[in-house]
This record gives sequence, structure tokens and C-alpha cells, in this order.
Amino acid sequence: PLSLVMCDLDYFKNCNDRYGHCVGDLMLVQFAQILKKEASHAVVARYGGEEFAVLLPEMARKESLELAEKIRKAVEDYSFEVRRERISMTISAGVASLPEDTLEMEDLIQKADEALYAAKRSGRNRVC
Repeated sequence: PLSLVMCDLDYFKNCNDRYGHCVGDLMLVQFAQILKKEASHAVVARYGGEEFAVLLPEMARKESLELAEKIRKAVEDYSFEVRRERISMTISAGVASLPEDTLEMEDLIQKADEALYAAKRSGRNRVC
């Protein structure tokens, strides 16, 4: 098995607009640290903007969903501190797995991305 979790900070543009891009960059660094801690066995990469990919070799869909939920909860519970101000942040995440969701490696990113957008459409701060 192989799973992919696509994570995206919710309403990140609002953060950049309110606090500036330097603060947004600090929040991305703090988010990456949470990912590194919660998914220490995974390959974590910034995918673009405020989106991160978490590649989970030898992890089936059920366990990947559980890990994505653990990450979501860790971000929700974390107080991002910027300029001595605490800022709450949430993420949406989409999970796709081989072989449960697709048998084609090329489709894995598309399936995870579709699940991420389903999480966003469902109200954000959730895993699909």
C-alpha cells in the first residue's frame, strides 16, 4: 500500500492579508514542524502555496485517514504565535491510497486533491 495526504491551511489568504506574507511564512514553518512531528515516518513536502503533500509508504487508507485526522487535530489545538499574538489555524486534508482509491500511480495526486477539495467544500477543518 501507499497513501498520500494533501493538506491545505484554511483561509490562509486572510492570514497573509491581515498579518503580511512574513507572518504567513512563519505559520507555514510552524505547520511544517507539526507535520514533521506527527508524520515522522513520512515524506513531507511543500506542494505549492500553503499546500503540503504527505507521502506514506506502506500505509493503507484506514491508517492514513487516522494519521490525517491526528494532524488536523494537532493543528487545530496548536496556538500559532506570531509577534506575541496567538493565532488559531485549521487545515483541510484529502487522502488517497493505492490500491483502495486507484491502481494508477498517476491518479494518486488527483484523487488526494479531489478529496482535499471535498473537505474544503464540506466546511473546512476536516479530512476526506
